[in-house]
Amino acid sequence: MCPHNSVRLRSLSVTLTSCLALLSVASCAALAQNAAGGPPPPSPVIYYAFVETDGEELPEGSVVVLEDILVLAPMESLEQIEQAPEARLEAALNAMIQDEGNAWTGEDLRVESVSLRDGHAEIELEGAIFGAGGIVLVAARTQI
Repeated sequence: MCPHNSVRLRSLSVTLTSCLALLSVASCAALAQNAAGGPPPPSPVIYYAFVETDGEELPEGSVVVLEDILVLAPMESLEQIEQAPEARLEAALNAMIQDEGNAWTGEDLRVESVSLRDGHAEIELEGAIFGAGGIVLVAARTQI
């Protein structure tokens, strides 16, 4: 680990609209469809993970941080998550943290809390992220 290339995380505040990227379109459609008839069934969440491109076409919705080297693509979780937005955000962040393809490593990295208030998601992460250069840390912030 390179301590000079690390970020210690404490809290993160983002607008709810930017967090909605973590929710799958299918899940949002299920929410709208079942608004009047009870809770929709649990479904997977979407999170962003590092992918190897090998000159292949990028998956739709990919974010290129450094061409052909650091690319984030949307992935669907294996776990079925309830439709509560807080639970879905936490599940997406946990899936991202646990993804084995990350270009960074984490030390005691975990989601402490997720809450929604006044159109914002308040997300508290605890731990540290280490990367082999500043660009990896930029990519990690983009991924989160």
